[in-house]
Amino acid sequence: MIELDEEIITTLRAVSINSAVRKKADELAQLYPKRHELVGEKAFQNFVRLAIEKSFAYELLADREVNGLLTMMYHLGSNFDKDPLFPWARFEPATTTSNDSFARLNTVYHKFIAQHKAIHGENNESMKITLQQLLAMDFFDLAPLDTDKTILDHLVKIFPQRAEAISRNILSSELIPAARSKSLGYALDPNYGPPLMAVLIFMHGTGFDTDPLFGPLCEILEQRSTHNREQILFSKYQQYASTIFASDHAAAKG
Repeated sequence: MIELDEEIITTLRAVSINSAVRKKADELAQLYPKRHELVGEKAFQNFVRLAIEKSFAYELLADREVNGLLTMMYHLGSNFDKDPLFPWARFEPATTTSNDSFARLNTVYHKFIAQHKAIHGENNESMKITLQQLLAMDFFDLAPLDTDKTILDHLVKIFPQRAEAISRNILSSELIPAARSKSLGYALDPNYGPPLMAVLIFMHGTGFDTDPLFGPLCEILEQRSTHNREQILFSKYQQYASTIFASDHAAAKG
């Protein structure tokens, strides 16, 4: 009997994971080619690697389970399972009383589908309206949003279905503090940073700034010496949102 030492086993496991990452990244790129073009292959592979790490952590190892995780990560953000905006997205641990992995995934996935349909409407109609709102915004419209209430009211105006699904209470208790914290952490202008961060978190989750699919925006956030960084970020996000919507809408139609 041939015995493999731990180093060889580790190497083989890494090769297998790398192969799975490339395969899933290719599948995701075919679904969302515009997003892939925007952020690149490396970002897609890093995104898939996060999904596979989650699949091991939650013992959701079947191909369809990884696909389910990828779908939710893509639409809710890569840390959706820990995001306070989505308290319903928590997986039960694998135990002797709950060892059906696909059932555990479906408990969360069905909630995601229900919320996704409620938010996006028939044929993504509400998302189309939201995109129009985002593209019509002017950067300087953010400055008057100087209180929690004005920021929240603006989010509701942008995407009322999403605000209702998340709930104003969660937006107030979780999103606003996260937006102010990120603005301070990235040393953004105190007049423009909090409302800008609030919009990004509202649309893409509290972990958007660590999500591989938002790499171009994260790079701007980290360029702290750049003049008018907030305005550059806002303009880039409008371009980004348009590309994301085009890619997602094409995938939904397909």
